[in-house]
Amino acid sequence: MKKIVVLGGSGFLGGNVVATLQKRGYAVQACSRRTGVDARDEQCLSAYLKQINPAIVINCAAHVGGIAYNAQCPVTVFEDNLLLGYTIVRAAYRSGVGKLVNIMPNCTYPGEMDLQLHPPSPSESIRTARSL
Repeated sequence: MKKIVVLGGSGFLGGNVVATLQKRGYAVQACSRRTGVDARDEQCLSAYLKQINPAIVINCAAHVGGIAYNAQCPVTVFEDNLLLGYTIVRAAYRSGVGKLVNIMPNCTYPGEMDLQLHPPSPSESIRTARSL
């Protein structure tokens, strides 16, 4: 069975991806800053990936926040996400990872909206993505 590493695996999106993959019987390793792996640190991430030797890395790591936080710290959020993406691609390549799935970080809200939206659950989002 192929080993899968989910970066940001203890966050909202990553935790749901980990749970879904585990339910399907995949060997999944979740990592994040909470587990001691900072994906912004190429040396740290490369060492981790070389140790685990996954066939697939799914990137769910992101620096996100609510509307107010994003408005107050837009440069910090952008810089961290840019560094995350850059570092993850380099570390995966240098560690011999066969496949990298990169989920782009974002936090999108409309400027004005009259409708009440009910976002799909993470599992509904995954099913929708599979059907595309």
